[in-house]
Amino acid sequence: MRVKRRIYRDCAEVKYDVFDYIELFYNAKRRHGDHGNLSPMDYEGNYF
Repeated sequence: MRVKRRIYRDCAEVKYDVFDYIELFYNAKRRHGDHGNLSPMDYEGNYF
């Protein structure tokens, strides 16, 4: 996969893209084999 570079005009665009990634792309419920098949939220809850 090739990542396209992006030049941001201001901080608002950066904040929007970061929020978009966290809320839409990152899956907090997906299970991870490295963490005993726990979701990131469950693993973090057990850690703390």
